[in-house]
Amino acid sequence: MSDVNLLFESGAFKVAPADKPFLYTSGLIGPYFINTHFLCGGESIANEVLSTIDNDRHKSGFQHSLTSYLEEIYTNSLIFKSSIDAATTLITKEIGLASFHYVTGGERRDWFFSPLVARVLDKPLLWIYKDGTTLDSTGNEIRDLKNEKAINVADLLTIGSSYVRAWSPEIAKRNGKLAYALNLVDRRQGGEKILLDLGLEKVFSVFQIDKAFFQAALDKKLITQAQYEQLCAYLRDPHASMRDFLIANSGFIESAKNSSDQKTKTRIELMLAQDPYSIVERT
Repeated sequence: MSDVNLLFESGAFKVAPADKPFLYTSGLIGPYFINTHFLCGGESIANEVLSTIDNDRHKSGFQHSLTSYLEEIYTNSLIFKSSIDAATTLITKEIGLASFHYVTGGERRDWFFSPLVARVLDKPLLWIYKDGTTLDSTGNEIRDLKNEKAINVADLLTIGSSYVRAWSPEIAKRNGKLAYALNLVDRRQGGEKILLDLGLEKVFSVFQIDKAFFQAALDKKLITQAQYEQLCAYLRDPHASMRDFLIANSGFIESAKNSSDQKTKTRIELMLAQDPYSIVERT
């Protein structure tokens, strides 16, 4: 596991106060947020990169211009450089450079990392769009990969749905094989097994969100003991741990309902309407 400071200092991993978990857009609550793309120099720079991707991804020369932009950030941001270097070192250690020909990355957040990983490893990059279009770094469409193997570099692994739905099938359509997956962050929610069952040969990650990660954060005083205990409880059972929190902290819901922040009010209203924790009758 790489230095947990990278995720905390960049804002990519944010932990809620133990008495005030985050309200998610899904209508659930939880003790942390992950925005892996913030490793690209922090939140402000990452949002600028995301805006560039959204605005320019269908323009001629996009692949070259984005890669140049990321190279500039790599030069000036120790956090981004350390993240990319950790990824490339891990790839070299785990599978070796001779085991694959291509690096791939899927639209959109994979593109924060895959271009620089490919550049550092001196490998050609395949840019996979959501509609299945697959381009090389000059913007030309790729139709035949000649049975070569590829490694996908992704920002975040949860249950691997993008791999199953798009990345692996699109490579297979072009006579290639998506053989490996390198994820900057693995949430440890079963994605690795799903990808191995899909036929990938190896799946590995720079960061794993697990008890060892939480312990390292506690040891570095990046989180409190109370936050550590809540994170571990959530890791064991996300639903039960948050239901227990709501039962033990009845004021949380009332405070959210009376918040001056409209986003908070909207999210608590959604949670109460969906009642995923079966607590409405208690409030």
